[in-house]
Amino acid sequence: MAWGLSDKGFNRPNQADLKEEIDQKQKELFGDDVNLSYKSPNGLISGLLSWVLAKVWELGEKIYLSGHPSKAEGVNLDALTPYFLTSRNPELHAEGQVEITGTPNFVVVAGTRY
Repeated sequence: MAWGLSDKGFNRPNQADLKEEIDQKQKELFGDDVNLSYKSPNGLISGLLSWVLAKVWELGEKIYLSGHPSKAEGVNLDALTPYFLTSRNPELHAEGQVEITGTPNFVVVAGTRY
């Protein structure tokens, strides 16, 4: 499957897809009987590389989406607003009550903001 940009948008592989590709390449290089179990050295390498590459592809997708007003976030969205003659609403002060549930006797530091 083709990953990256296409006429349908950005196609990002998930970690399982990447691991499958890395495992296949290892079989090509080292033979079909290479040990790719998750505890073997080659299996650990496949798992680690697929995780790192999945993060790189996620970053690529975020970069791609940063140019779309409906998908952009934070400062990237701020950068797009002049093209539409708009601006984001400024941050406003709000007050209210927050109910916190959790471990008894856990200390919530005074001044914590939510």
